[in-house]
Amino acid sequence: MTNSQSLHALLPVLIVAITGILVMVADSCLAWWRRSRWLSSSLGLLGIGLAACYAIAQINAYSRNLYAFNGALVIDHFSLAISLVLLTSAALAILLAMNYLEEHKLNLGEYYALILFSTVGGMLMAMANDLIVLFVALETLSLALYVMAGFLRTNARSEEAALKYFLLGAFAAGFFLYGTALIYGGSAQSAGIGGTTSLSEIAFRMQHGEPTFLLMAGMALVLIGLGFKAALVPFHMWTPDVYEGAPTSASAYMACTAKVAAFAALLRFLWAMAPAHAFWLGAVEVIAVLSMFVGNLLAITQENVKRMLAYSSIAHAGYLATALAAITSTTAQGAAFSAALFYLLAYTLMTMGAFGVLVYLSRRGHDCQTLTDLRGIVQREPIAAYLLAIFMLSLG
Repeated sequence: MTNSQSLHALLPVLIVAITGILVMVADSCLAWWRRSRWLSSSLGLLGIGLAACYAIAQINAYSRNLYAFNGALVIDHFSLAISLVLLTSAALAILLAMNYLEEHKLNLGEYYALILFSTVGGMLMAMANDLIVLFVALETLSLALYVMAGFLRTNARSEEAALKYFLLGAFAAGFFLYGTALIYGGSAQSAGIGGTTSLSEIAFRMQHGEPTFLLMAGMALVLIGLGFKAALVPFHMWTPDVYEGAPTSASAYMACTAKVAAFAALLRFLWAMAPAHAFWLGAVEVIAVLSMFVGNLLAITQENVKRMLAYSSIAHAGYLATALAAITSTTAQGAAFSAALFYLLAYTLMTMGAFGVLVYLSRRGHDCQTLTDLRGIVQREPIAAYLLAIFMLSLG
């Protein structure tokens, strides 16, 4: 593909990125724009809608995989479907944030720009066919989420959440990048030629050669980096503190977008590493089981609903990790990708719904977070109570 064809194939990502830039510039430079409470959010929703329409058109038009920018990105049905899930999450996050930010006197355009930029990072993570591109996409997603976690600037818990998330995220990024360097060296050793960070090329070399120690070590470090972003045990410790301290609308978005993007990247990475599954399959199975049990057991003891949902997301990451184990079988790979995609869509809608009820109840400057806050809700807000019951039962 030529560069112009590559850009055309990436149009859904470009639309979201350009919309984010327009929101940020307009909110910074135009006083009348800042005074409006709905312009930034409306422009964000418009950009997301256009990107979603174009992604749907691409799903219908493309019958084969397209490799953009010399194979650095792959546009296929899986990446486009993940993009639609991410766009859905972003649209719901904007809708949740509009009244919530107004209540907390934080209705600032940069919040919507951060949602759009992190969505761009997530979409690129799903399309990445090169470890360097995956790292850049991961950082694009993460940096925006770090700022969103600390958006309640006068709240000590929010500042603490942002700092914890940033420090642990930087640590995990170091693991990922060092793992990429080892994979590059290991791929050179394995083939006896120059190293590569292309996932397609690494998979081809492993099919026709013996995996080296450097490759295996690099694979382990990359798994740690992505496991942190997916909140898999034992890389989950940041999750409850960040979800509790961040604004509720931001917690909802982080719970969905980071999970969807991380598992899209994990599926694509481990699919490429499937020829060497004997080295990583056992570890993934143990991580999946630990995530299921630890997440659910710790959720039972929580009095804070946001912390409970955080541990719930850890448990769901464990269920999703079973799809990672399934891609080792060539006959089960298609089912693993489609099942994970369906699970991620259902998880996104139900988690957004549960957090959305908390956002709805957090009015007049009071954040509804604890089980005590929810006591008697069926008398005060019966519709919200029944909706929350439906969402929580769905997550169960």
